[in-house]
Amino acid sequence: MRIRGLILSLLFALSALAAAPFAGIDYDQWMYIGNYRSAPTAEMNEHHIGVSEGIYVTGYRTAWGIVEPNPRLAAEVSSPNFFAVSPDKKVLYTCTTGNEVIAYAVDAGTGDLTLINSVRGNEGSRGYCHVAVSPDGRLLAAADYPAGLFDFFRLNPDGSVGAQIARFDRFGSGPDKIRQEHPYGHSSYFIDDGTGPLRALLVDLGSDRVSIVSFDRETLAMTQDPDYPEMKVPAGHGCRHLAWRRLADGAYDFFVNNELGSSVTWFRVRFGDGKGTKTAGETIGTWSTLPAEFDGKVHWNQAEVDASDGLSLMNSTAEAVYRAGENGSPATLYVSNRGHDSIAVFQILDGAEPKELKAVQFMSTFGRSPRYFAIDKTGKHMIVCNKRSGSIRLFSIEEDGRLKPSILPPVWSPWPLALEFIDKEK
Repeated sequence: MRIRGLILSLLFALSALAAAPFAGIDYDQWMYIGNYRSAPTAEMNEHHIGVSEGIYVTGYRTAWGIVEPNPRLAAEVSSPNFFAVSPDKKVLYTCTTGNEVIAYAVDAGTGDLTLINSVRGNEGSRGYCHVAVSPDGRLLAAADYPAGLFDFFRLNPDGSVGAQIARFDRFGSGPDKIRQEHPYGHSSYFIDDGTGPLRALLVDLGSDRVSIVSFDRETLAMTQDPDYPEMKVPAGHGCRHLAWRRLADGAYDFFVNNELGSSVTWFRVRFGDGKGTKTAGETIGTWSTLPAEFDGKVHWNQAEVDASDGLSLMNSTAEAVYRAGENGSPATLYVSNRGHDSIAVFQILDGAEPKELKAVQFMSTFGRSPRYFAIDKTGKHMIVCNKRSGSIRLFSIEEDGRLKPSILPPVWSPWPLALEFIDKEK
């Protein structure tokens, strides 16, 4: 901890030298920031951060990994907590804990957002935490955490959210009696390999599984994959989000980060063609997202942490992001730890048996509770949202995938927990 403190002090000292805004920078992207509408923490108060009013926007320079300071309000909305964009990048979608999915028209010249429409889920929905848009721009998926279900909405040609056309709620429960007493829909992802139906992967923390559903390309009717309906993570680990890659032979690797178990599970799946060829898959393994010295000392439940001498730190994972390797370096997987407050960096070693996720770094995020992070389109910079600190931190990505903190000061925002990037129009 002393070394970590010295590193923090050095970085803060260096950041002070760079605190003045860069003059004349050509910001080539808009960066949208989603936030919770909650009372500021003590750290936010120190930096004069008030209560969130909605979606904020600022400039981003991709070549240098620089964020323009002082984000401005782009749209008033309560607790926009995740983003998705239309394939043409002209519409930004978000969801709220108030059970809404919302569409905004993007002005790529000014960064301004104009409300198109908002739609509430059908009876039974309680609050959305994640949205995704299908590659063809016809469907929007919304994961409902408290209700434990997934809703699907038709998207209209003008980008507006249309009618809810499907719901998936066929989940169960898990062994953790506090966090898994019923389903908790946490995220959803569309997969389109062009050879079969449009598929969606639905991640349920409550039942430790990722279910696979298919949509007919013409009617958009939904069915559960009859051949390979789910991927199971270890019991009680509580899957949350996932990252994926498509291999040269057409198979997919899915890397599922598990919130309750502070772990990541690697699946390999080969989808059928929807015309008789069956879907097949295997579980390659599960790895801890924490350094070995914390093994057996980490738990998500604060009450149990406080009551036990053997549990010294609360931790849960939040996000997983995949990055392809460069110049012969292994591909890299990143997973954020909340509690340990780090990004776990794994090299993906699949050239020999057994396949392995090799932890090569646990980089401090220099803030509390990194709920969301993103890699920019160059693949050379990472932007991390420290939710409880109100700080958005910048890192460069080395050729081997390891992270290096920027000496630039953080960007401050109330409860930051979502990012989206759209090219600026000149």
